[in-house]
Amino acid sequence: MLEAQEIVQQNPRSSADEKRAGIERVWKFYIDWAVAAPGAGKMAQALAWKKKLNAFDELAPPSKREEQ
Repeated sequence: MLEAQEIVQQNPRSSADEKRAGIERVWKFYIDWAVAAPGAGKMAQALAWKKKLNAFDELAPPSKREEQ
């Protein structure tokens, strides 16, 4: 999943929506993992991906931010 996400992010033909969806998918994966295995340290990774998602949203054009 992480390798696929990296490919999407680096592909200049990927849309902003595809890139955002990929980041969100990884974030949700880590959230689910953290809930399923408390204490395994996955919540820290989930929070790191949430920060990436927030940073991506801040860089999105205003019209995209309003839709979310």
